[in-house]
Amino acid sequence: MKNKLPYKLKYKGKFLCWILGLFFPASKRMDNIYMAFGKIVFVPAGVLRVPQDMLVHELTHLHQQNFNYFKAILWWIRYVFSKRFRYAQELEAYHTQFHFLCKFVRDRNKRVEIKKTFASILSGPLYNNASSFWQAYNDLG
Repeated sequence: MKNKLPYKLKYKGKFLCWILGLFFPASKRMDNIYMAFGKIVFVPAGVLRVPQDMLVHELTHLHQQNFNYFKAILWWIRYVFSKRFRYAQELEAYHTQFHFLCKFVRDRNKRVEIKKTFASILSGPLYNNASSFWQAYNDLG
């Protein structure tokens, strides 16, 4: 018997992108945004293969939402309106993603570059500047 995955992958529609853009204007300029909702990971249109580290990141969000659509609605309301909550949720997801990548990247300098990239994203316009760069860098562990 085949194991059933606790999530589905779906392509994002224009309506979903429009709603996301209302609260996070920087997302309008990025066509590679992934999203998690309940039991669904929304992927950018045209993506044929989801990178494993991105899947780990988004599965962290599904876990935060308890794989539940009602809890996902409450999660998204907090996510949109609370900078502190948004930062904590993204920090956990990027931390998990970073440690997943570290299993495959042994070079210390490359790990530092990955960590800097994640800190830049966390502290940048995509998340409405939820933290400073150095706070994010240090918090990533």
